[in-house]
Amino acid sequence: MPLRASLLTACGLLCSACVGTNPYYIDPTTATTTTTTQGTTYAATTDGDASSEPGSEASTEPETTEPMPTDATTSDEPWCGDGSVDDGEECDEGPDNGEGDCNSKCELAVCGDGEAAPWEECDDGQDNGTPQSACTFFCEEAVCGDSQLSLGEECDHGENNVDGDGFTCHADCTENYCGDTFISPDEECDPVVNLLDHCDVDSCTLWKCGNGVVEGAFEQCEPSMEDPKCLPNCMYPPTPLGLGGGEIEGGIVGTEDGVEVKLYCNLAVFVGFFGTIDLAELLIGQAGVICGERSLKKLGKYGYSVTHGNFYDSMPAGSLPADYEDGMTQCADDEVLVGVAGAGGEYLLSLSAVCMKVKLVAVLGKWIPIPHFPVVEAPFGDGLGMPEDEATCPPGHAVSRVSVYADEVGVTGVEIYCKQLSLP
Repeated sequence: MPLRASLLTACGLLCSACVGTNPYYIDPTTATTTTTTQGTTYAATTDGDASSEPGSEASTEPETTEPMPTDATTSDEPWCGDGSVDDGEECDEGPDNGEGDCNSKCELAVCGDGEAAPWEECDDGQDNGTPQSACTFFCEEAVCGDSQLSLGEECDHGENNVDGDGFTCHADCTENYCGDTFISPDEECDPVVNLLDHCDVDSCTLWKCGNGVVEGAFEQCEPSMEDPKCLPNCMYPPTPLGLGGGEIEGGIVGTEDGVEVKLYCNLAVFVGFFGTIDLAELLIGQAGVICGERSLKKLGKYGYSVTHGNFYDSMPAGSLPADYEDGMTQCADDEVLVGVAGAGGEYLLSLSAVCMKVKLVAVLGKWIPIPHFPVVEAPFGDGLGMPEDEATCPPGHAVSRVSVYADEVGVTGVEIYCKQLSLP
């Protein structure tokens, strides 16, 4: 064999042996690229493993073949959360970021970064201290009275949150409104507080009597319109007070023994009782009622009081004693009869009128009767020192009828009936 041919044959055998033992050899017929990083071999193949041919020993080597990552150098770059403070980071506590001094952006935790640090009660970021948040500018839970308008509050004026006149924010951080019983700086009145004034229920402004316009809700007339009957409060004078509605029982003093006699005052009002006292038996022998014509008396600038005049007595019930004296118990001229009081047992020994003052005031364009407390007038008879019974009409009512019970000896009881005080 010529020398050149022998050398080629030897090199071929030598190369064949090298391929069989070289772990980095890639068959050029099946492999496209080979990349090595830190001892790991990455191979991209087109039709299978490079060592898949029979007789190849590449598959038995210890090197590992993995898919090529999209960025083989990513794991070597610094990132927020790796526990190391890198360029552009103020801090980095690794997995503890966001739970301590360092937030999730590797910035030192501050109030307003949107992440509640251990020393903060809350942190809503840019919403702190706004109506959209329940967290203050200082990262504290908002409370009514901290002077910061927060979620769920209508207002918050701090120490000026007051339930009273002259303030606009209530103690519970709700806004003042017309009808809340407080007069705020932008209100002239309150319809609840100023019940007797001309206060508009929607705007809390006072109607001005005398402006030339009859406000139907509060006025009956306008004095500026040259109406001679119109009072300075834009009201016509009231008519005398009367009694209206259904009649109800007011009660009885004494018993119903004997004969019942019903007593009326017709168009007048009851103002008291009169009768005779049996001086021998010291009891009420006869009893009747005192009536008075209804009228009104001017009271102050705009008010009136109910009064009466031209008194007259009704026919009394009972028997006239042989030895007697007259007696009377009567309401004052600005009072009406609202009840009866008496002392006794089988027979009445004394009798008293229960009276009450009544005033008329203008409310929302109407005259309204305002009753006072009942008062027991001085009695007639000799029942002083004995327990008294009392029968009184309900509030806002007055006596409309009286029944006297009596026999041949004397008066056994007095019963009253009542109707509501009203204007015709």
